[in-house]
Amino acid sequence: MMQYKLNFAFSIVFIFLIFVLSLRTHAYAEIHYTFFGYSLLNRHYPEVIMDAPWRVNAGDPIPVVCIIKDADRFPIVLDRITAKYRLNDGDWQSKEIKLEHSPLLITQHLWYHLSHIEPSDGSGNLEIIMEAEFTIKGKKRKVVIDNLPGLSHTPLNTLISPSSLPSIDGWYYGDPHYHSDMTQDQVEFGAPIELTVAMAKAIGLNWFAVTDHSYDLDIAIGQYFERDKNLTRWSNIQNISSLLNSSDGDFVVIPAEELSCGNCKSHNVHLLTFNVPDFIPGSGDGVKSGFMNKKPDLSLVESLKFIKEKGGFAYAAHPEAGNGFMGTLILNRGHWKKKDYDLPDYAGLQFWNGENHPKFEKSRKIWIDYLLKGRKLYILGGNDAHGDFNRCRGVRYPNTKLKETERHVFGKVRTYAYCGSGISYDRILQAMKNGSSIVTNGPISIIQAQNDNGRIAGIGEEMAGKKFKIIISSKSTDEFGDIKEVNIYRGDLINKVEQVDKIHLPEKFKSSSETIYNGFVYNIEPKNPCYVRLEVTSVSGGKKYSCLTNPIWLKVEG
Repeated sequence: MMQYKLNFAFSIVFIFLIFVLSLRTHAYAEIHYTFFGYSLLNRHYPEVIMDAPWRVNAGDPIPVVCIIKDADRFPIVLDRITAKYRLNDGDWQSKEIKLEHSPLLITQHLWYHLSHIEPSDGSGNLEIIMEAEFTIKGKKRKVVIDNLPGLSHTPLNTLISPSSLPSIDGWYYGDPHYHSDMTQDQVEFGAPIELTVAMAKAIGLNWFAVTDHSYDLDIAIGQYFERDKNLTRWSNIQNISSLLNSSDGDFVVIPAEELSCGNCKSHNVHLLTFNVPDFIPGSGDGVKSGFMNKKPDLSLVESLKFIKEKGGFAYAAHPEAGNGFMGTLILNRGHWKKKDYDLPDYAGLQFWNGENHPKFEKSRKIWIDYLLKGRKLYILGGNDAHGDFNRCRGVRYPNTKLKETERHVFGKVRTYAYCGSGISYDRILQAMKNGSSIVTNGPISIIQAQNDNGRIAGIGEEMAGKKFKIIISSKSTDEFGDIKEVNIYRGDLINKVEQVDKIHLPEKFKSSSETIYNGFVYNIEPKNPCYVRLEVTSVSGGKKYSCLTNPIWLKVEG
């Protein structure tokens, strides 16, 4: 009997160890969930997290926020919030954030207070130290930046840029992969949509998509496992997005979903679904029904068929990012296989998933391979942020250790979508569906193709002709540095090879503060049907920034 108990205990410990090695997040960290009563992170007070955007334009007020979660379990009396800040190592300024009243009793599941600071004129790096003082069960506590155990609590850093993000008329910046507070589970949570709009505008974005996890969207608010037949989380996203879009014609929020579904091996992979009016169930890797029940609800084939029938479209979400052997063993997670990439009826790949993503080059090569096979697959760039407006504070090992990183910060990798005469909900969706977009974390570049008859095709389009003019417009700013390379990639669809033509930059075009090319023409006369696309790089402060366009497809006439 004793041996049986020891074996059982060992099995539980073993399962837990491989669990903590399998599930890592980049999100606001949930610290209150315990695994069989175990957690090194659990504290008997709510999570308190302060945040600010990673960049703003000079002269704009800077939004700062204090988020408090789980005060329904651990009520507090908030005494004050203060912000101290200094520009370029100068003198500290201080501001006490005005609350509704002080002291303020907080008992909500998720509460936040948004305010603004206005530093002295100038540009450069702004350090921000936010502090919250509260009382819980008669004891005074003070939080600096956050109260997540084991993290640095160092100042937030916001770049005050002397110029806006580089821009071209008719194009609009967005983040197509973002998680709101409706993603909320055992390890992570995001930020409210209304708050995210304020942060997005400060950063310089014009739109974002709310792609909350399917395995969270049918769970009751404030619960980890309890199913909600009313789909309150899903409904909240639809209602809030609709209200915001109707009240602000200059900004678009797109309700979407990050769907967990099954690849050809029946492993859980993720799919970004857009313009689908109904919730699609997908709980396979959410650990909502125990470790033994991790089979996908729907296969990729079934999911894509349903999405098409509903008039929507989909992108593969970080298709090469699995969770390794342990992630497969415990969560049944995998990545896209060849048979999955071969499927029809998806628009493309969201493989640029945060800065310095380790699978970027491998995913880029897969994309090119499929372009050369004749597939019209487009790309999106996003960050998979859950809040995370300045840095990511997430779980390294569940219940055990947290981490900080700058890889998945909201708005750092951007999709620049073409909307023509002005931004709208429908035009953003059409741009993503039809590939009328580019992806960047710095400079921007667009191409057009003009044939012998003077007809012009834009990114994502197709045209026929014998000789073509490739018209290039590229921009950068001091924030992202001088443009160092402009490369045209031409994919021969008969010989299945991609040729790169490196554009030599005249010195007069190398000023980062102005247009590098504005209507620069590059002539080509292809022998075979092909596509053309552009990659541009710039450098600032030793850091490399990149821009990739979607292709234009060219048919060669007689």
